[in-house]
Amino acid sequence: SGRAILIITVLLTFNYVLILYSRLPFSENALLFLTALVAGTFLASQATPRGSLVLGVLIASAAFFGKAFGLILAVGPIGWWLSESTDRRWTLIGLLAGSTIATLFALSLLFHGNIELVSFLWTHGTQVHGFPHGLELPFGFFENLISFARTGLHEYTPFLSIGFYLALVWTIFFTEPDSRFRKPVTFMLSWLVAWIVILSIFNYRPLRYQYLLIVPMTVVAAVWLCRANEMVRRNTKV
Repeated sequence: SGRAILIITVLLTFNYVLILYSRLPFSENALLFLTALVAGTFLASQATPRGSLVLGVLIASAAFFGKAFGLILAVGPIGWWLSESTDRRWTLIGLLAGSTIATLFALSLLFHGNIELVSFLWTHGTQVHGFPHGLELPFGFFENLISFARTGLHEYTPFLSIGFYLALVWTIFFTEPDSRFRKPVTFMLSWLVAWIVILSIFNYRPLRYQYLLIVPMTVVAAVWLCRANEMVRRNTKV
């Protein structure tokens, strides 16, 4: 709805972390821009093979020109297709995966002349900062996952974080699904959960790797505020 879009715009415009990092030449800012393209394309398109192929190209571009963990964006549309239980969901997921992989290889060959980019990413993720603690059995991953909230993001976005968690609890336990918001909320929550789970594997998790989570947190919080306002107005009229 227009009210939800307005709330999202205001929250993102005046977010301290986004204002701070947008001034710096980080590749995460390129990822943020491409993330907006992925989310916008997904929300504006239907569940079609063509749309799936386009999303694959955009997600691969986000990973290549932004950060490798831009690939996690793929979980957003996959989560929606699985939740909808459409007859074509496996076809759409296969086309998305194929398009993403093909685009990554094409970009690697075009800009690097080889596919050593994959080797670089693996070396950077598993050797530069030590072997990932999240892969140390049996409890390494769960230690990182449980301690994720202490890695900086919530410290700099306390009000948004509180609003997000209230919205999450309220959405899951106290309200019926709203068809207007099911698609964006499913996309954002799938992406957010996958991002946290995958980042919990690695040792190096600076704030600039996490601040993109502000986007799904903002969307979920804005939807909650919008629906809460509608409920108050409806009850007031009664």
